[in-house]
Amino acid sequence: MGNMFVKLEKETAIFTPNLHYDCDSRWYFKKGEPSADVSVLRSDFKKGGWADWHDHAGADQAYYVITGTARVWMDNEETFRDIGPGDMVLFPKGHKHKLSNTGDGLLSLVAVNAPAL
Repeated sequence: MGNMFVKLEKETAIFTPNLHYDCDSRWYFKKGEPSADVSVLRSDFKKGGWADWHDHAGADQAYYVITGTARVWMDNEETFRDIGPGDMVLFPKGHKHKLSNTGDGLLSLVAVNAPAL
């Protein structure tokens, strides 16, 4: 029988990832803590916040939107979608992507990476 891993929000530290602006993120599970197979973080983008073009060469990344609205792009400016609460998007490993908070308030999302970052 395996172990269950629980991470409480109060056990996480706020940081701002590279190329992310007006964004507070928290790692819940990162590479090796406890798994090399998946990592999870939450990002909260303030009104007007964004993540500039970046990629994850060795991992797929999925976003699940909790609150707010966003526009997400992949590979170029012409390939975008608008997403909101309950929506998910998957960026295959190695594909450039970016995001912008398009709402009037907080954009909160969970990012899941496989394998773990």
